Amino acid sequence: MEDQGGGVLDVRAVPPGRREDTVVERFLALAPGESFTLVSDQDPRTLRARLAMDHSEAFHWDVLQPGSPIWRVRVERVS
Repeated sequence: MEDQGGGVLDVRAVPPGRREDTVVERFLALAPGESFTLVSDQDPRTLRARLAMDHSEAFHWDVLQPGSPIWRVRVERVS
């Protein structure tokens, strides 16, 4: 499925301590039904856990490419 509204967010150049906040900010800016593709050189599992804790009913997470060396994940705001 293609991105709807959010494009691609490549966090590889973002300092590690700022990555999660950057992704959460992008997620919160999405309208329901919109998504973006997250590109990272680190496993985003802690980010997924944070979204699940704070926005469990509002997001969908679809791993498009699982690491080695690049992760690609489609993050969608569903409600």
